[in-house]
Amino acid sequence: MPSTQTADAARPIVIRSISEATARRDRTVEAEHLLLAVLRDPWLPATRALTAAGPTADWWQDALAEERHQTLRSAGIESVEEPRLQSTPSGKRPAWGASAREALKRGSLYAVDRGHRHRMDDVDMVLGVLDARMGTIARIAARNGLDVTTLADRLRAA
Repeated sequence: MPSTQTADAARPIVIRSISEATARRDRTVEAEHLLLAVLRDPWLPATRALTAAGPTADWWQDALAEERHQTLRSAGIESVEEPRLQSTPSGKRPAWGASAREALKRGSLYAVDRGHRHRMDDVDMVLGVLDARMGTIARIAARNGLDVTTLADRLRAA
């Protein structure tokens, strides 16, 4: 796990994000895995705030698949079946990708701003994910007309 301090509430999310990456047979844990890990727990305040605004875990899962296909199409690769897009299982735990590390750093800063003294909760973590100016989550939000500022405001009110 990255060297970011996490609260007891955030630790299970980080662990579930590893499971998300493993289930998708991705070699790295990225910001989208953190987001999916939060959204799969209906009891978290961040999940309730986000799903009230519309995007559910299933919506993000579909949007991630479409993003992958769009990226391949832009490289001139058409219609590849999903199983062929997954890496071969290595038996090793996925490494931490840059987008996840950056999201956790930003989440830690949000925790300080919100008075949590470097101890992230689910809301801080998702704020860190949504605050990315580029990358997969930012492209999906832009492509689908999601107002990230409005989502962040809903999270802060959660």
